Amino acid sequence: MRTLAKTKEADRRRYRRLAAFLALWLALAHSAAWAGPVEGNPRRGGTLILGIAADPSTLNCGIESSQIVAMVTSNIYNGLLHMDEESNPHPDLAKSWEISPDGLDYTFQLRDNVKWHDGQPLTSADVKFSFENLVGKYNARGREAYRNIKAIETPNATTVKISLKKVYSPFLEILTAHDGCIMPKHIYENSDVFKNPRNNDQPIGSGPFKFKEWNKGSHITLVRNENYFKKGRPFLDSVIYRIIPNAATRAIAFETGEVNAIIASNSFPYQHVDRLRKVKNAVIKDIGSPSLIGVNFNLKGNPILAKREVRVAIAHAIDKKFVVEKGLRAVGKVIDSVIPPGIPWAYNANVPKYPFDLKKANALLDEAGHARGAGGTRFALKLSFEAGNDNAERPVQILREQLKAVGIDIKLERLERSVMLERIFQKYDFDLWFGPLTTRGHPALGTARLYTTASITGQPFTNFTRL
Repeated sequence: MRTLAKTKEADRRRYRRLAAFLALWLALAHSAAWAGPVEGNPRRGGTLILGIAADPSTLNCGIESSQIVAMVTSNIYNGLLHMDEESNPHPDLAKSWEISPDGLDYTFQLRDNVKWHDGQPLTSADVKFSFENLVGKYNARGREAYRNIKAIETPNATTVKISLKKVYSPFLEILTAHDGCIMPKHIYENSDVFKNPRNNDQPIGSGPFKFKEWNKGSHITLVRNENYFKKGRPFLDSVIYRIIPNAATRAIAFETGEVNAIIASNSFPYQHVDRLRKVKNAVIKDIGSPSLIGVNFNLKGNPILAKREVRVAIAHAIDKKFVVEKGLRAVGKVIDSVIPPGIPWAYNANVPKYPFDLKKANALLDEAGHARGAGGTRFALKLSFEAGNDNAERPVQILREQLKAVGIDIKLERLERSVMLERIFQKYDFDLWFGPLTTRGHPALGTARLYTTASITGQPFTNFTRL
């Protein structure tokens, strides 16, 4: 993807979605028990207990690929391949693949005798169905890539040929269980994929763990798939996801050993990071691609925010360094672009900067015609965020006070996850939204979905600002 150009038209496009973004690298807390790649002499058996902040909205990774959904479904389903921490591809359902010299044709050879959890065979027909009817239509990040598919051929049960309309360099990266999970055709064909009962009850995958139970608000339990196609795997007997909305409670559960790990930016309690570092055998580690957290504007839902001067004023009114240091306990750093320096080959430092400047913010708001009224208030805005995400709770309190200084009355709106997904991403009923967005390490995957008009779909984590 090209870096941002220094043209007037490019500047105008940027101003349409001006946001005060803070770069937030994914923080993970691991104990000695960990379900990732196992090295040395792994011990068979045991249960890994993970602490997460909320119930997933669904266990159908074909229609949603948010971080909290993927944490669970990536153990139930597979992709054609998987990526290591350096984004190198490795076989998963596909045992091998070939790419044509012109980069337009990808031919995958599937593993033999892969079974779904209900015993049905997994074939090339499932792959074709998943791309054409599920992830190809609804995946927030993969949509841009899947829209580029010209044709999918399945000459036999174990061969899939995907032809693209044009070269798309990160195509392999969206074929993982996260962005390209393969779903069972025999379960979803001729059904409403959003209402299919298997989305949340007894989902059928091909992955290392099988669904056992989901007690909403309490836990999700997965158990070892004895017939997993990777012989000898998984090593664990089960994985339990404990739903713990309160960050302090999650931290205590980690300290006492009730949970073995806390994973993902929206579950890791940054305000307790110093305490957690002292837990015996605990490892707190940055891993994966960078994530962004910041203020997003509803450009069409509020005429006040439709004015460029107002958005620029808000950017100047926010002391972003203070928000990172005090609100996020210095986990992360301030950046000026939605493509963070953690993706160095695509990062462009030469973009407009909006330093903390109250004088300039006030002048811009005056220029926009929003004079201070009684009590010094110019206008009011709602700042929405996910309830239970304490990594948002402290920053939004700071943002409210900072914007009050320039006459903007911020009303905080805590939304339960299911309500947030509907209100923000489907109904566009918000003024400002503060929350994390993953980059997936490539602008074509993590950034394009937030900006292209084709991504204004009403699906979670697509172009919800509607620039």
